[in-house]
Amino acid sequence: DASIVDVEYPQTVLLNDVLRVNTRVKLTGMNQRQVRATLMEGETILTEKTISIQSDDLTTSIPLEYNPTEEKIGRYRVEVKPIDSDEIENQAFASNNSREISVAVSDDRTEILLIEEKTRWEYGYLRNLFAGRDERVKLQSVLLKPELLLGRGKPTPYPASVANEKREANALPVEEAEWLKFDVIILGDLAPESLPVQHQQAIHHFVNKRGGTLIVIAGQRNMPHRYPDTLLSELLPVEFEPKTEDLFQSPETKFNFRLSSVGKRHPIFRLDDAAEKSDLIWESIPPMYWRHDVLNPKAGATVLSFAETEKMAPLMVAKGNETVKEKEQRRTATETYEKTHALTVVQQFGLGRVLMMNTDRTWRLRYRVGDTYHHRLWGQIIRWATSERLQGGNEFVQVGASKASYNLGEPVLITTKLTDSFFSP
Repeated sequence: DASIVDVEYPQTVLLNDVLRVNTRVKLTGMNQRQVRATLMEGETILTEKTISIQSDDLTTSIPLEYNPTEEKIGRYRVEVKPIDSDEIENQAFASNNSREISVAVSDDRTEILLIEEKTRWEYGYLRNLFAGRDERVKLQSVLLKPELLLGRGKPTPYPASVANEKREANALPVEEAEWLKFDVIILGDLAPESLPVQHQQAIHHFVNKRGGTLIVIAGQRNMPHRYPDTLLSELLPVEFEPKTEDLFQSPETKFNFRLSSVGKRHPIFRLDDAAEKSDLIWESIPPMYWRHDVLNPKAGATVLSFAETEKMAPLMVAKGNETVKEKEQRRTATETYEKTHALTVVQQFGLGRVLMMNTDRTWRLRYRVGDTYHHRLWGQIIRWATSERLQGGNEFVQVGASKASYNLGEPVLITTKLTDSFFSP
């Protein structure tokens, strides 16, 4: 049998961008055979990939890629079939070897608001990426406390807004309505006094009601340890120990950036189309030297990556003749370790999403390879951040934070906009 276990795909993809469909298949009794995975639209084959089987019991992922060239709600079908199969095999596979998916193809660019207090390496690289190298996004960056030239006074406030012609601003959006016009907000190492309550309320509304995505990058001076019991901390997917002092010292001198079992399957961490090669790339990433300590992820949050240290090594090694109980104990210890050393944590919050990056050193992915992996990682983070946004509305119907597909019984909210010509022929 060759069956589809799961299909991972974005709810939304930009026009002429890459639609990545990851098909997880279970292959039984097919040693020395070949299987072909196909992405189709109607009866048209869009792309396909063939793999060779070297086992009678194999579960693996087959990535498929396609560049949509038309703005629409795409109705696609994923099929998995053995090559050179006879009629009996085709009939046996018919019930579990195809899956229908719907993807909204949009021509709208993603509006990103990137806010930092002072220049950091991570901020500089992200600003360069989103300001000019990724045409699928429109960036508004805010540096609240830039280095001033000697003899120059404080510049005139220039608040962030999606309508700004300049990419750079030096003040936060004035009204809550301006915050809500963005699709993704990235917060850096901001001091609480730089993000007063009214702005935290706007960000909370942005995530909870607007359905936007908040990305928070931890920092040594403020984020998140100086935000206990605030509206912002309510959004964060991690529990942390409140502190007023700077945290220049990492919990360990160095660590390796490693993916959890969920993170290895997550689309933001796929650094190569082949899962096995992507895993090897992450294994080769050089050590990092600073992270923010966390206590635990919150209930419902998911750990995608963690800091691997020397303490973890004994947890990963199975003992000889390991009993079922010992295996379960090792698994539990490993999960606990990953949670208390979490680097990337995500959670749903209301209609929106939050991603917490507990290190500001992902730019270390540039070591000896330049932009390649750092740009791909953050490009995929932004695509994940907006993957549930449906751009299927028009001047009469505004779909807002709706999705391209729904489960049976799930409510659908449609808001109509009446105009003088709405009922005209």
